[in-house]
Amino acid sequence: MSSNIYNIFGKEESISLFKTQELKSDNIYVYYYQNSISSFVFFIPAIFLNLYCKSFIDIYISIQLHLMSIISFFWWACQRKYIHYFDIILYSNLISISGLYLLNTYNIISEFSFFYYNFNFVLLILILIHFNLFYYIKIINILSSLFSVYNLIFFNYYKTFTFLIFGLISKLMDTYIKINICKKISGTAIFHIMTGIGYFFLLY
Repeated sequence: MSSNIYNIFGKEESISLFKTQELKSDNIYVYYYQNSISSFVFFIPAIFLNLYCKSFIDIYISIQLHLMSIISFFWWACQRKYIHYFDIILYSNLISISGLYLLNTYNIISEFSFFYYNFNFVLLILILIHFNLFYYIKIINILSSLFSVYNLIFFNYYKTFTFLIFGLISKLMDTYIKINICKKISGTAIFHIMTGIGYFFLLY
């Protein structure tokens, strides 16, 4: 049982949408050290983006990355219900945002269209969470990944593509194959690190 200080985040959640092979600690403050600490990597692209914000989209993505660092840390630290929901919304959104960001960067869609599509995407995820349709969220995440990966290749963002694909493979192996690419660190922690670096190369 995690500490009572986390009660504000709801009851402890026994089911994770994407599981990890990292061994659960009996510490009441942090259950999964590697996954929790590695979540802070999202602060890196967020902080740099703060220095070079050029649009409302930049500010929006910076906020998303800051929140992802904090929420992901607390999810792996305490496994509470409402934190889990926020975590799902944020990482699902960040997957789709990368593709939309490139479409806006190359003037294929306007800033208004970016926020319009993104708003509807988040609304869809919220509806699926409300009705406990988590299986469909996985499907949407896969489709969003394909959408963003296609845009990364099309616009020649191969560094970002490489890091995101390596991170995604690590995450899937950690969840489904039960094998970690590196024995000393969990696949989910690698996913956090690779994704954070990938976002850095996407935004700069």
